[in-house]
Amino acid sequence: MGNIKSTSNSYKFVDSNLNCPATPMMKQYFSIKQDYKDCLLFYRMGDFYELFFDDAKEAAAILDIALTKRGKHLGDEIPMCGVPAHSHETYLNKLIKSGYRVAICEQTEDPKKTKLRGYKAIVKREVTRIITPGTITEDSLLSPRKNNYLMAIGESEKKTFKNKRLHINLALNYGSKYELVQSLKTIIKNKKTINEKNISKNLFTKNVPDPDLLIRTGNTQRLSNFLLWQLAYSEIFFEKKLWPDFSENDYNRILNKFRKIKRNFGKI
Repeated sequence: MGNIKSTSNSYKFVDSNLNCPATPMMKQYFSIKQDYKDCLLFYRMGDFYELFFDDAKEAAAILDIALTKRGKHLGDEIPMCGVPAHSHETYLNKLIKSGYRVAICEQTEDPKKTKLRGYKAIVKREVTRIITPGTITEDSLLSPRKNNYLMAIGESEKKTFKNKRLHINLALNYGSKYELVQSLKTIIKNKKTINEKNISKNLFTKNVPDPDLLIRTGNTQRLSNFLLWQLAYSEIFFEKKLWPDFSENDYNRILNKFRKIKRNFGKI
């Protein structure tokens, strides 16, 4: 589970609004957002990239920019924030460093051609790239003083982004102590109460359920600064075999043991 964040309520929110009455632009937005629920969606509007709803609230807080409104949806005002297209990489850099995935949605049609399709037509748009901490290639987003490692998973992401049953989270340059410190800093900055709920809400894994089971191979019996908060009530199995030798049979053997455990989650 890496330090990659996603917007807190996007999954339920987008699904519940797909078939609701909306303006043509909002219908297009929901249709695109449906495929990129785990990303902040940079939606191109002329010379700006705009973000809406929860994306806007989270981005505005991270980027320290104004949270405004654009029209209404189902009677409620739509939260919105925006960044200039010509300098958007500066803002992208902050979001990526904060652990977010960002989907860049570009206008893929000349507005002049749009007008030929009728006065109610809207410009065609589509996501042209997804940027995550492990897939950055832009020189402007990479630090020249650090080693930068590129994960060659772009094609796999494209082929599997609609999958719903299994999620793979990569812990790249992850440290649990750092994660907890950042969570506390965010709570203090936002003048919130320090408690379990708020700490969990500000972790890199805030949208990922805490693990039920951890399997560590290689006969190493320690957590090594990995998910220290999230593993509080997890069942942990230490396996003598090295990872390359760990087989499906080994996995099933541990699962069978796990199924027989009566879990108390801290209760006596």
